[in-house]
Amino acid sequence: MRMALIVARHEFGAIYRRRMFQVITLGLPVIALAVMGVIWIVQQAGGGDEDDTREVGYVDRTGFFAGHRTQGGTRFVDYRDRESGMDALLADDVDLLYVIQEDYMARGAVERVAVGLGLNLDDGGDGVLQAFLLDNLSDAAPDTDVVERLKAPLKLTSITVDAEGRPRELDAARVFFFLGLAFLVVMSVAMTGGFLLQALGEEKENRIMEVLLSSVSHFELMAGKVLGLGGAGLTQILVWAVSGVIVFQAASRLFTGFSFNAPGIGMTLLALALFVLGYLLVATLMAGLGAIAPTTKEAQQLSILLALPQFVPIYAWVYIVENPTAPIVQALTYLPLTSAVVVLQRIGPDAIEVWEVALAIAVLAASIGISLVATARIFRAYLLMYGNRPSLREVARTLARG
Repeated sequence: MRMALIVARHEFGAIYRRRMFQVITLGLPVIALAVMGVIWIVQQAGGGDEDDTREVGYVDRTGFFAGHRTQGGTRFVDYRDRESGMDALLADDVDLLYVIQEDYMARGAVERVAVGLGLNLDDGGDGVLQAFLLDNLSDAAPDTDVVERLKAPLKLTSITVDAEGRPRELDAARVFFFLGLAFLVVMSVAMTGGFLLQALGEEKENRIMEVLLSSVSHFELMAGKVLGLGGAGLTQILVWAVSGVIVFQAASRLFTGFSFNAPGIGMTLLALALFVLGYLLVATLMAGLGAIAPTTKEAQQLSILLALPQFVPIYAWVYIVENPTAPIVQALTYLPLTSAVVVLQRIGPDAIEVWEVALAIAVLAASIGISLVATARIFRAYLLMYGNRPSLREVARTLARG
């Protein structure tokens, strides 16, 4: 075991010194903070002065719309005829010009004039015009309740229920935090597993493997590489998770309407445990592929078979969040290569039972035990094989005989 720890320390140091590892580990949090800062600065700059009002011109050919000329940050300026309104518009005294036609009461006809390319895009003025018209019409309406309902036809309350009809409330910040964590887990597992595969391939091609196996056993070498790279991946996930909490907490302070409660110690430990288990499974399987493949290039091609299933939950995250108890989602919860990611995705909307989490962890642990035994046998049989790849029948025979 001492030799395995020595190998682990070497592998951890080797991946930690990689510039790519450092840039991705530290770069993602920096980029996230920078993006949030830019959004906040743009919002502050776009907010403008509260006293800064926008002026919109109008021509009232009905003689009915004389009041309520201030609507929020927009002030309506009355012109006696279309010609004077057009002069003001072309002189940039007003942003838009509305002409309320003589037959407005019968047809609701209003002409909108704007300077531009002729695309007739609504920049928010039409909604303000509607409020202006309703306020003036309400002065002549006998029933104030009807007028209020015309201004605000509904106050919608949305309730979501689960498959059994029980109310279900989603904390959007929590959902997206765990979705992001699931994505980062997949990314970290794929990257560290890829480094493991690359290291094995290079050592085989450069014939360094023979020297290593003269000092350590096959199992110690495999365990050391898996533990070393796993430690690097765990460090990466910790940096990303802590940075994510900081980003979400900062966002809750900077942006109105955004709130986030950091996950507790138990939830944090569960997330880390899922990463460790997911990594151990993929890493041991990657190690087996690295021992079988004669070259690094061929090993990377074979690794796609392990990478693709892990990204299925990432692409299907909307379906998983909206249908967390669907049969296909429950199947993915217990499928070893997707289990860790799907459990994290279902934790976000609080749509997974404790026994489901325990069963998923048990399945992962059992799968890791099986893959460790299988990879140890493959290591012993094929790690020093150069130039050709064993057939599936030979690999099956090796696994069966031990």
